[in-house]
Formats: sequence, structure tokens, C-alpha cells
Amino acid sequence: MQAYPNNSTKVEKKLNFSIAQLKEQLEQQKALARVIQRIRKSLDLDTIFQTTVKEVRNLLDCDRTAVFRFYPQNNWEGEFLSESVASGWDSVVEAKVQDHCFGEQFAAQYFQGRCQAVADIYSAGLSKCHAEILAKFQVRANLVVPLLRENELWGLLCVHQCSDAREWKKSEIEFVKLIAEHLTVAIQQAEHLNKVKSQGTKLVQGAQRDEVIAQIIEKIRLSLDIDSIFKTTTQDIRELLQADRVAIFKFNPDWSGDFVAESFAKGSSPLVGVQPTVNDTYLQKTQGGRYVRNQTFSADDIYQAGLTDCHVTLLEQFGARAFSTAPIFQGDKLWGIIAAYQNTSSRLWLQYEIDLLAQVGTQIGVALRHHELLTRTRHQVEQQKALTNALVRIRKSLDLDTIFQVTVAEVRQMVKADRVAIFRFDPQKDYQGKFIYENVAEDFNSVFTEKYYNYCFEESHHTGKIESFVDIRKVKLNERYAQILGKLQVRASLLVPLFKQGKLWGLLCIHQCSNTRNWELEEVESVKQIADNLAVALQHNELLVEAQNQAQQQKDLTSAIVQIRQSLDLDSIFKTTVKEVRQLLKADRAGIFRFDADNNWEGEFIHEDVAEGLSSAIAEKVYDHCFSENFAPLYRQGRVNAIADIYQQDFKDCYIQILERFQVRANIVAPLLREGELWGLLCIHECNEPREWEFFEIEFVGQIADQLTVAFKHDAYLKKVQSNLDFINDNLPKTLDSMESEVDRISQIMMSLRNFCRPNEAELTSLNIHQSLDNTLLTLEHRLNKTDDFPGIKVIKKYGQLPLVEGYSSQLNQVFMSIFSNNVDSLDKKFRAIQQKYQNLSTDCPQIPLYIWIKTQEKDEKIRIDITDNGLGIAESLREYVFDSSLNMEPENQNTEKGLPISRQIINEKHNGKMICSSKPRQGTEFVIEIPVKQTISS
Repeated sequence: MQAYPNNSTKVEKKLNFSIAQLKEQLEQQKALARVIQRIRKSLDLDTIFQTTVKEVRNLLDCDRTAVFRFYPQNNWEGEFLSESVASGWDSVVEAKVQDHCFGEQFAAQYFQGRCQAVADIYSAGLSKCHAEILAKFQVRANLVVPLLRENELWGLLCVHQCSDAREWKKSEIEFVKLIAEHLTVAIQQAEHLNKVKSQGTKLVQGAQRDEVIAQIIEKIRLSLDIDSIFKTTTQDIRELLQADRVAIFKFNPDWSGDFVAESFAKGSSPLVGVQPTVNDTYLQKTQGGRYVRNQTFSADDIYQAGLTDCHVTLLEQFGARAFSTAPIFQGDKLWGIIAAYQNTSSRLWLQYEIDLLAQVGTQIGVALRHHELLTRTRHQVEQQKALTNALVRIRKSLDLDTIFQVTVAEVRQMVKADRVAIFRFDPQKDYQGKFIYENVAEDFNSVFTEKYYNYCFEESHHTGKIESFVDIRKVKLNERYAQILGKLQVRASLLVPLFKQGKLWGLLCIHQCSNTRNWELEEVESVKQIADNLAVALQHNELLVEAQNQAQQQKDLTSAIVQIRQSLDLDSIFKTTVKEVRQLLKADRAGIFRFDADNNWEGEFIHEDVAEGLSSAIAEKVYDHCFSENFAPLYRQGRVNAIADIYQQDFKDCYIQILERFQVRANIVAPLLREGELWGLLCIHECNEPREWEFFEIEFVGQIADQLTVAFKHDAYLKKVQSNLDFINDNLPKTLDSMESEVDRISQIMMSLRNFCRPNEAELTSLNIHQSLDNTLLTLEHRLNKTDDFPGIKVIKKYGQLPLVEGYSSQLNQVFMSIFSNNVDSLDKKFRAIQQKYQNLSTDCPQIPLYIWIKTQEKDEKIRIDITDNGLGIAESLREYVFDSSLNMEPENQNTEKGLPISRQIINEKHNGKMICSSKPRQGTEFVIEIPVKQTISS
């Protein structure tokens, strides 16, 4: 965790911002519930309007909130009926407004329910007349939501910012729209109530019946329990009309339906819970028939009303002789009907009785709408609370196992599902995968039984699309995919992709097993937010594991080198090497392959360490004519080659056959050079399945191969010493001095490696930059020195006076190693290229000077390190991507240039500095590092 504080801070900031947004939404939902409650306490529009504008202005902290009513018959003239305005701004109440350009520019949009959010009236492209009217009321920014009553534009809910321009947030717009929706319901309810009262005065029965009707409507309005509303309404209406039965019928999506509430006289049989689902072919064929057009329907005598035989038969099942029905709309959707039945005899339905049913149906529709909105609001509040709790719990851990366990438990509780599971893809196996975590209700199968394959992958998840099924039995699915879902008892599902650094990693699966389910938009959004946070956790975990692997690599490398150096016998060194390397890399085979150069690259494995159950490769003669064509030139240059899957590369059949002979599926191969000639190979084999080799693993194998090259030199030196024993005896003091110098040099190398690795130093320490540079150069000494076929690289140091610098030792050593390795590779390429040129010309190659210049200095509490070479430089087309980790480098550049993006990240993010690369083709490359002497606390 300490290795990447900046990344953790970014994640924390992102999560805090998300939680702050959730809290803001929660406050808005609370305010919305408060406004709704206060609106419901009154039927007086003036009181409702005053309450609404006051609450909205207080919550949005704006300068003015007002309710405006149109008079469309007067060419869209209108007036403000109510307002809440901050001190210092004019009142707009009683100001008549006539905007002839309104009808041309906005009326059609407002009729469709669209709102208008203007951040600045002077840059919004408004018509001149409209802008002048807004300026008259001191408006600089406004948010306007239409108030629609029965598909007519009744007025506007206006929010004004007068002091300055203002960018309206999406949450603010949604909040005002919800308020407007409730305000519209209140207007409609109040006007309907007034209409009922006015009609009540015309009833033949007089004031007593009016009072009863009002009481019924009041009961509907005051109750929040929809079942109580149904029960009270059916009973009161039946008593008022003296009918034998009053029932409420609810439509299903296919226009069949069920009785959900009723009140019936003694002697009648119940319909609710007894009568099976009603399938009225007329209503199903016409999708609601006359009721969709908001029409009532009455029959004084079912046998005299000209009804179809099937309709009469259905009514006879209800025991009805006469009926009167009226539609119930929930918003704009036909929800059901309210019906009054006379069973004992025919009945003449009076118009006021039919109108009464229509009015009550309307009020029930308003109650249903209120119930729906309140239920949705409460659900959203609970959903936000649950989401916040889930995110907080996810943040508390850095361990992926804990995070996944918390996620599946919290999400299942939050959405009340039967199963929540995390499915991980294996991209090496054509996206076969398995469930790795789940939280499942009792009585349902566990997913931890076998591996599954998602045959719909190519069509959905890789694009980031969220896939939801309401009922999988009614969806045409791939047969195999349907079998998998059936095996898991899934009836409805919600699948959200999980991405890791832009690549599909797995799925967050929500299963409903007990029944079908319509997934709400709020549920989908909440689960999407959870998935986004899991993606952040996956990325953060990868960075943490990478840092731990790098530290472990240095530790393992030091341990392996120590084991190798304990012997001077090559056979013992090879035996130790293959054993240590296979154990550290957890590979199936590690082997030493030796070439017989006289036989055209024929060779054999002379040492190996192989996993149990795999065949040995020892003494197997190998002849590969493809080798000299494809790989020998690269290996002569010291290149390490890594293959994740031999069948995914464009290899010749002859090479594939040789690899299959040794059961190889993936491998790392590093050259072993002896006196400049390719002596053999260090081979790491993965036999059972493909393997994506990590960069640090490839680097590790390359460094081990370099140590074996040093062992060759020691062996050659030892044999030379042994063959010239007499000469050594004559020159014993000199020999001892040379050996002592070599021992000192090896000790310096080991000390340099320990200083370079420092796997336990993850804390901020004071560093000697010059010592770190020298230790790194000492580690690369074998590549800098002159050999028989290489002139050597001269390092010119110009060290200034530097103080101790605060930093992370092992990480800075990693940066210096990456830069010096790039320098050495570039210089080696330059020498080989020039040498090859003169060989082709059959002329002697001139002396080729190869240099690395190092210059250090301090200025303004910062140190600057300039590292320059006179190598080939970097091509102009690649220069701007040298620090881009996503660039697919050529094979010869992968081993060194992969470290540069990580190096710049270490300098920029971990040490608050900067790293710059400049280069000119054929002239050289310069790396400049600047870091502060003292690190800030936040870093």
C-alpha cells in the first residue's frame, strides 16, 4: 500500500466524491419527501404553491423560485401566482407577462414535458423578446419545468439565479422535475376535488350525498396504504350506491386481469382470491378497449344491452345482472377499472352515479400515482443508503478476497436478489471462466460446481453493455447458454461487466431464481456504480501486487546469485541454477541447453529441473534449421525471448514440432554467451497451459543468464589457472593479489546488489545519489567492460556536490537500472551495426568510441541528473511514445523500454519530480531527472 500512495489518494478522492454525490442525492430525496408531505397536508393551491417555492429555493440556494400560470387563449399571456425571492431582488407576483415568441420557440417542447436549463441568458441563443422579459425580472440563469395537467400546459415551475450565471447540475434538474410532477398531481387533485364539489351541488340527494362523496375522496387522499384505500373506497361506494358489489379490477400486461379488492352484500360470493384470472378477449384484442379512451361503460340489464355471448357468460360468472364501470389511470397508463354490480335484478344507472364512479376512479388513480411516487422515492432513499454502505465497506479493505465477499453480500441485500456472484473470465481459454464468489439464498444451488462458458460474450459484454433478462424463458437464447442459466435455476438476471484497465475481467451477476423480475433503472445504476468501484479495486490491487513482485524479484535474484556463487564448478552451478529458477518462477521445467556449433546448431539439454509427471529432456538431441534463420542473430545480441502461447505466434511448423516434443506451451529463453559466442540457452518451460509472462519474470531470467555468463568467465579463468599451475606458483603473489582483487570486486558487486535491491526499504529514507548511481553501474559492469569482440563502454562522471536526498531507494535504483540498460543496449546496437557494415565491405572496422556521460548538480533545492550516451538514438516516430506503457514495442525493444513508463511513474508520482527523454537519431539519447531534495508530506 505504501508503494503507491498517490494512486490510493486518487481512488480515495474518487470514492469520496462519489459518496458526496450520494449524500447530496439523499438530501434531495429527503427534501422531496418533505415537500410531498407538506403538499399533501393542504388542498389549497395557494398554500401548496407557497410551500413548494419556499422549499425549492431553500434547497437549491437560488435567488427566486416561482409558479407561473399560462392563459393560452390570450396568446400565451400569463402571470406569476406565487414566489419565494431572496432579499435584494424584485417581486414578480402579479406581473402580467406576454411573450409572443414563447409559442414559436418553447410551447411545443413544454407540451412534451421537456424542461429548459439556461446557464446564462446572454449566451443561450434566446430570442430577443424572450431575453428582454427575463432581464426585466433580473434573471441571469433559469431552470424551467412545465406543469402539465391532463396533457395541457397549465404553467411553469421557474427557478431563477439573478446574481450571476449558473450551471445547473443534473441532480438539481431531476429534483425540480420530481417536484413539478408532484405539484402537477396536486393541481390535478385540487381541481378534481373542486370539480367533485361543484358537481355534488347538483346531485339530487343534496348536501348529505355531497358530504359522503367528499369523505370518500378525503379518505383516499389521506391514506398512504393502497390496500386500505381499496377496502374503504369499495365499501363506501357500495353503501352510497346501494349496490350488491363494488370491485376494483387490475389489468395485467397482456390485458388479462384480476379482482384485487371488493365489497359485496350478504348472499353474494367473493371474487377476490377465488375468481381465476379473467381473460376478456375483447379487452385483450383492443388492448383496453373503450377504457383506454377514458370512457365509462354501463348496462342496465346485461340481457338487454346487446352484449356478446362471451361477455354475458363472463358477467354471469360474477353473478351480475347490471353493471357500471369506469377506468382507473395511473398517470397516463390504464391501470384497471372500478365496477359497481347489481346482482339481484336489473338497474337504471343514473348519470350522477356513473359520474361518481368516474370521479372515484380518477381519485384512485391519483392515489396510485402518489403511492407509486412515494414508494419509488422511499426505495431510492433506501437504495442510496445501501449503496453508500456498500461502497464504504468496500473501501475498508485492500484484500480482493475480502472486497469480493463484502460485495456479493451487500449487493444481494441491497437489491433483494436470490443470488449475487462474481464470474471471472479466463482469456487464455476462449473466455471460459468460473464463478469465484457468491452469496446465495437458501434452497438455491451454488454456482461453485463447474466451469461455464458464456456463448453470448461476443455480442454483449465486451462492449461494456449491461445485459438484463426479465424472464429467460421468454427470451430467445443460445441453447447452451439457456441450459447454463436453467442449471443455475435463474428466472431473471442482471449481468454487469467488470473491467480491469480497459479489458474485460469478469461479470457481476445478479440472479432472481424464485420468479421473474423487472429490473428498475435505479437498481441497474446502483449495481453499475458497484462494478465501477470494483474496477478501481482491481486496478489498485494489480499495482500493489506489481510492487510486491518487484521487491520479491530483487530478493529472489540476490538469493539465486548467492547460490550460484557458492561453487566454481560449472556442473554444480548449472544444477543449482535450474533448481532455483524453476522454484522461484513456479514453472514446469528449467533447463540448460548447449549448442554444438560445428553441427549446424544441433544441441541437447545437459541440465534440467522438471516437474513431476513431465518427461525429461536430458540428452535429447535437437536439430532446428529454423533456429539459425529466426533466432540465432537475436540471441547473439543478448536478447531474451518470451512466448505466452506457441500456437498464437507465427512460428514455422518445424519449430512448433520441436517445442511439442518437449510438451512446451509457453517459454522464456535467454542466451548464454561464452567469450562472445552463443554457447547455449537458459530455457524456462510452461507445459500444461499458456502463460502470460510478467515483465519482472523476463528481466529475472535475463539477469540469471548474465550471471551464468560471468560464471563462464570464472570457469575459463579457473581452467587457465589450473593448466598453468607452474606459472602460478612462480607468480603466486601476483596471482593472490589478482584473486583478492577479484574477490573484492565480487564483494562490491554483492554489496551493490544488496544496496540496489533493498527489498525491505519501502520507507522514505535519505539517499546518497552518487552511491546509488555507482552501485547500479557496478551491477552492469560485465556489460561495460571490454571483451574480445566488444570495445567496452567508457563512463565519464561529472559529479557535483549533492546533499542527501529523501526518496525510495529500491525504486530509484530501478529507474537508474532501466536508463543505464537503455544506454548500453543503444551503444551495443551502434557497435554491431557499424561492425556489420565494415564486414560487408570487407574492410577493417575503425575504433568505435562508446560513451556514457553522467552529470549531477543541485539547484533551488532540487537535484538534476543528466545521463547521456552517443548511441543510435530513438526514432522520431517512437520518441513521443517512449513513456507509453500501452505501446507494443518491437521484440528487440521490449526488455529495456518496458521499464521506462514505470521509471517515469516512480519519478513523477513517487518523488514529485520529472523525467525527460530527448534524442537525435544516430547521435544519442539524453535522460534528465529532476527531484526535490526534500519530499512533501502528501507524497
